Amino acid sequence: MVMEEDDTEKAPKPLGHYIREGLKQLYQDHQLCDATIVAEGKRFPCHRMLLAAVNPYFRAMFVSSFKESQDGEVLMQDMAPSTVQTILQYLYTEKISVTSETAQAVFIAASRLQILPLLEICSRTMAALT
Repeated sequence: MVMEEDDTEKAPKPLGHYIREGLKQLYQDHQLCDATIVAEGKRFPCHRMLLAAVNPYFRAMFVSSFKESQDGEVLMQDMAPSTVQTILQYLYTEKISVTSETAQAVFIAASRLQILPLLEICSRTMAALT
């Protein structure tokens, strides 16, 4: 009896998979970082290209003549370091852990930064809690 192989096992992974995994690895290893987000004195090295590609707030900031486009440092006023870390984790990995305690802060930050999928996730989390 001849077993047919599943063609999906041989199919190469899409390019997006390799891009996402590569960016995640660069972020974890702090390699090729050309921007830094600062929240309450805590510094988060990251990549302008990723931030600008997925976020209109950062795109406008980095392609304009704003100070941030020159020095690559973005000061996040009124945003806790844990919130910034949660947002960056989501942008680099598409994974997020939001709790009842953190959902509102992440929602406010995602709204301010115009990260629509993250707004939806936080909205669902907060709605489930009520």
